[in-house]
Amino acid sequence: MHRYITLLLTIMLANAIYAQTATVSHFSANPIDLAAQRYKRTDIQGNICALIKVHTLAENVSAKGSVIGDVSKQQPGEYWVYMPGGAKMVKLFSDNFLPLMYNFPEPLQPGVTYTLVVDAPQPQSIPLTPFYRYGKYGYERDGHEVIAPQYDMARKFSEGVAAVELNGKWGFIDTTGRQVIPFEYREAFDFSEGLACIENDDFLWGYIDKTGSVAIKPKYVEGWPLSGNRALVAVSTDKANVYLYGFIDRNGNEVIPLDKYEGGYENFSEGLAVSMGDGGLYGYIDTDGNEVIPCRYDQANSFTEGMARVGNGDKYGYIDKSGQEAIPLKYDYADDAFQEGLARVQLDGKFGLIDIKGRTVIPAKYEEIGSNEEFSFGCDCFHEGLAPVKLNDKWGYVDKAGREVIPCQFEYAGYFKHGKARVTSHGMVIVINRSGERVN
Repeated sequence: MHRYITLLLTIMLANAIYAQTATVSHFSANPIDLAAQRYKRTDIQGNICALIKVHTLAENVSAKGSVIGDVSKQQPGEYWVYMPGGAKMVKLFSDNFLPLMYNFPEPLQPGVTYTLVVDAPQPQSIPLTPFYRYGKYGYERDGHEVIAPQYDMARKFSEGVAAVELNGKWGFIDTTGRQVIPFEYREAFDFSEGLACIENDDFLWGYIDKTGSVAIKPKYVEGWPLSGNRALVAVSTDKANVYLYGFIDRNGNEVIPLDKYEGGYENFSEGLAVSMGDGGLYGYIDTDGNEVIPCRYDQANSFTEGMARVGNGDKYGYIDKSGQEAIPLKYDYADDAFQEGLARVQLDGKFGLIDIKGRTVIPAKYEEIGSNEEFSFGCDCFHEGLAPVKLNDKWGYVDKAGREVIPCQFEYAGYFKHGKARVTSHGMVIVINRSGERVN
């Protein structure tokens, strides 16, 4: 009995140590976010529910209260909780924090999407990201150094390993910094679908598995990572600098022959790939090599969220997978991809945001939208529901409804993370909260 009590106390103490208090740093309705209606659930009376998008770094989030159905994880850091209209509170649970009770400022409205940001102790699954210091690259987790800067170049982690360059050669390390594949390649890409594309000393590209064994012999003058069991590769011809392109599968079989295309291609995305016709214009092929969208555009990008940016002349718009111009080619600039249903566009030198239906979310009046802290594919403007914007040479923040929640008053503004953001005010770098108040 004494041993049992001791064990129980030990478990309780461990839980107290590792499960810490979480707080809600932001809660608001997103009237332009139609997810509650597009992916609706109904209560027992058949009424459409409200949807709460819980943003947190915690894992295994669940909820109690008048919750309808299971909590679903949509993407890393985002959980969807459905509740009936009129609900006044929710109780959240996670492996990473103690139970959190939150009372809504006012009862939930049916069919409305809400954002709830929970600041919580961070799980170890937070990805390692490269950082640069004193001429070398290392890796950090949320600002804390994990692998000391020692590499000439470093790529992001993918499938548990990362490609890094040391003394002019590329190899792979694991999340502890241990070498798992020797430094013997001229170049290396991230692992994708179990294989990584590498370049040998003969300037030829092939593919290796995670043991470092050759899966596809290096014999291509160009190569790209696998996507949907297809990889774009190229072989040389008798003409200088003229290559023939095609696609192979993970076994090295030519599924789209390497004698058909002459460049200007991208890998498969959402089942389609950019291809160039005889007239130098771009269209799209399927995984069997059939042209499904005619080659009629000067520029074309990969499909994301069912849409692809295309351009003719100096105007851009978006097409859907049927090849229809879902958003007319009228913009001076348009993001190369939609993210979470939004894309930046430019008219008359000013930036705004549109949704996937082409509707204006934020009018084109800003000099910039989004920070330049990090490279991102597509419109990754909003972090924790707010996006930095620049107006009259000053920075502030807007929400997804286009409301300027923090006035444009700073010389620079970064992204929000855990309810805080770095800005430059009167030449000083300071930290602010979501209300625009200085907290450091």
